[in-house]
Amino acid sequence: MSKKNGNPLLKVKLSKVVFPEICPVCLAEAEDLVSMQVWSSEDKQLASTTFSGSADKTESLLHAKKGATVIWVPTCMRHGSKAVRTTGKIIKAWIAFLILWYPGIYFLLGVLSAYYNDRPILPPLFPLLVIFLLMVISLLYGYYPRTLERKLKFVDVDRLDDALFIKIRSPEYYEIFFELNELYVEIIDPLEETED
Repeated sequence: MSKKNGNPLLKVKLSKVVFPEICPVCLAEAEDLVSMQVWSSEDKQLASTTFSGSADKTESLLHAKKGATVIWVPTCMRHGSKAVRTTGKIIKAWIAFLILWYPGIYFLLGVLSAYYNDRPILPPLFPLLVIFLLMVISLLYGYYPRTLERKLKFVDVDRLDDALFIKIRSPEYYEIFFELNELYVEIIDPLEETED
């Protein structure tokens, strides 16, 4: 059942989906519930066209009103609520990035000044590289998917079709999830979709 890239994509009935009472990451007993938001691909597309100003505003507002589908996933305490990306963590990452922005400009101007005035470049270059590295780390902190998000990825949701598309990277969790939802799960072969 496993493929080279991991397990195949699963299509599960949204109203009947059941998650195992174990952590998707470490397979320990579940002690926490994590809410994960899933936006349909249609909502994502409308959000991008609304941003560019080319969508019908009424249609966009109706889709935005529907909002995201919230899925509750049992996890252990280590990979639970505190270990998931949140809006607060993304905001903290951007605050750190912007705080480092101005010292970065200062040292960049120092490098340019040293270059044009035939002075040593290394004294302002080293702090510039350190600040650049810290800026990259701060954005990675905010945007890099946490372990739970990498092991259990919700690809799409279709509320009209009552379908949830899930990519599970852990083979053990995949088998348990498949057994629990055996009546309502369908394996989606990516090769079939590309041939159409």
